Amino acid sequence: MQIDLSNVLVEVAPLLNAASTDDADFLFWTQAELLMFADNAIQAVARKAVLFIATPDPIAFTAGQASAPLPSGAIAVVAASFDDVPLREANVAELEALDDAWDVRQGTPSRWLEDLGLGSIRLYPAPPVAGALSLTLQSFPPAVNVAQTFVEAPAPFAGFVLEAILAGARGRQSDAMMPEVSEHAGQRVAMYEQLFVGYYGAGG
Repeated sequence: MQIDLSNVLVEVAPLLNAASTDDADFLFWTQAELLMFADNAIQAVARKAVLFIATPDPIAFTAGQASAPLPSGAIAVVAASFDDVPLREANVAELEALDDAWDVRQGTPSRWLEDLGLGSIRLYPAPPVAGALSLTLQSFPPAVNVAQTFVEAPAPFAGFVLEAILAGARGRQSDAMMPEVSEHAGQRVAMYEQLFVGYYGAGG
C-alpha cells in the first residue's frame, strides 16, 4: 500500500509538543529534518529485509556478452531469467568446480552470479546470441523528503517510520533532547526491523 509520510508527521507532531506540522510549530526541528530521520531508517531497513521489490525493464545482452551493470538502487538479485527461462544462482567456487573455462564459456545461460563489489550480474555460460535478462530485485525505495513523501510499503510500516522519526528527533542534541524517549523509540524500531526480517526475509 502507499503510505504518505505527511500523515505520519501529523501523528508525530503531538509527540513532539507541536500543534501542527508547520516548521514554526515544531520549534526544534523542520519537516525536512524529520523526514531525513525517516528516510535514514527506511533505507537502512531496505537492506536488512526484503521489503522493497523492483522488476526493472529487461536488460539487453548482445551475443557473447557475459555481464551487465545492475540497475540503480539494486541491493540484491532475488530471481533472474534469460529470454523467459529461469536461471539458477551460482557462485565462483561452484562454477570453477563445474567448468575450468567457465569465465569464457558460451552457451545457453543456465546460471547467474553477482560480481561482488562491482554492482553487476554475470551469466554462465555467456549467451552466443542476443537476448534479454529479466530481474527481480531487492532494492532501495525512492528517497523521501518534503517534495516526495510517499512510500510503497505494508501498513505496519507507518508505525516503524513514526518510531524512527521520534528516535531521531528526541536523540538529536537540542533543548528538546530526551535520551530515554529516543532509546525507547529506537528499541521499537529494532523490534519492527526484526518483524520485517522474519516475515519478508533477510536482505542480501
